[in-house]
Amino acid sequence: VTVEDILYGWRPRQKLITGETKVLAFGSCFAEYFVKFLAQRGYNRWQLPSERHAYSEEDLLLATPAIFENIFVIVQQVRWAFGEFTPAAKLWFTKDKRHFEATEERRDKVRRSFEEGDVFVLTLGLSEVWFDCIEQEPMWRTIPAHLYEPDRHVCRPATVTETLAAFYDLDRLAERFLAGKRFIFTLSPIPLNATYRDQSPITANQASKAILRAALDEFLSDSKIAQKSRYHYFPSYELVFHLFEHPFVPDYRHLFPEVAAAVRSEEHTSELQSRQYLVC
Repeated sequence: VTVEDILYGWRPRQKLITGETKVLAFGSCFAEYFVKFLAQRGYNRWQLPSERHAYSEEDLLLATPAIFENIFVIVQQVRWAFGEFTPAAKLWFTKDKRHFEATEERRDKVRRSFEEGDVFVLTLGLSEVWFDCIEQEPMWRTIPAHLYEPDRHVCRPATVTETLAAFYDLDRLAERFLAGKRFIFTLSPIPLNATYRDQSPITANQASKAILRAALDEFLSDSKIAQKSRYHYFPSYELVFHLFEHPFVPDYRHLFPEVAAAVRSEEHTSELQSRQYLVC
């Protein structure tokens, strides 16, 4: 298996990212790696100086992308940014379990980031999603224990149908608010290390990734969506699992640095071929 075998059918007709392109990234660690990769090579200079480069989760500034790991909260952020949604309860919490206040100043910062960006990289990691059943809205992540209400806060796997509907909702928002923008979808290879389902996280992870990939494939295969030339897929998930025999360090939670570098750059992939990292 070669890189070209996996990229067949997915290469865009023209370059999506040049030195002048303004790129925003959401999702799991691959999105973060990708933003750093661009910065190291002189791309994405619009995010400099440091006040726009070292975005904090507190301000929802998007160069720190490991915040929104499922399509539902990504769509929710677009809805919030453009005034279609305002959280009415303690719905959003940062990684350190602090409540995020959805102020108008923060909403304006996010909206301007969307408006200024040219290309959005969306790395999807999870289909197990926390929902607030009263608000009927997804949550960023697990609610703090002292606020947890079992009848209100539920973690469950989203179905393929629900996930597909979220992709179409993103397209609706893009038509209305983000005309001319391009979207690159990727699927994170990082597995679950725990699950709220009554089963092994290994089997839950297989189901989670399959749900995401199936919904994404159905969305991108829609002829009406394809005609817009707005959406693209970068097969990072497939590159990791079909080019490398041992892509993960022993914790099975992190890729070897060489593997992450190879997925981002064909130059690095060629180097690894000579070191026999690749499956024949």
